[in-house]
Amino acid sequence: MDGNTDSPDRQALFDEVLLYVLDRTTGRLDIGQKVVLKLFELIDKDWDSAHGEKILCPGQRSRCFGHLSNLFTDTVRRLLADGVIKREHRLVGTTLTERLLPLRKPNLALVPAEVLAVVDGVLKRIEGMYAVEILGREPPGSHLPPEPRNPLLYGTAVRRETYRIRRHPDQK
Repeated sequence: MDGNTDSPDRQALFDEVLLYVLDRTTGRLDIGQKVVLKLFELIDKDWDSAHGEKILCPGQRSRCFGHLSNLFTDTVRRLLADGVIKREHRLVGTTLTERLLPLRKPNLALVPAEVLAVVDGVLKRIEGMYAVEILGREPPGSHLPPEPRNPLLYGTAVRRETYRIRRHPDQK
């Protein structure tokens, strides 16, 4: 992999990997644009751990969130304008999700087999996960407190000391 992010080969690779990820996740209603960006971060991280460089934003050894997100946003805008993908807004539960749908199949001849292996490994890892789990947040329902073993009896007084009746010294 060369170190030039703006080269046509690098951009074509990014486009085809994006189309491949969108094609593989089309059936998942909860996977929106933010989750796809997170998947690209995971792909880049896995490639970096195996090959010592970033595949989608090369030349950056640190977490390339800002650079990758800019490249991702620019690519999505360009592909939307070219009519290669379309944007769909859908309500999933109570959350409005902005999904990206591919309008053509990816050209896998432009993507090396080892890149596809890394992408497939990331997609296999997220099977069965909610979108919020992929983003690194808690899954739905996990924020609820556990049920108490002995439920409190509301409306009853709980006394911590023994109850004493005080009498006035003049009373007998």
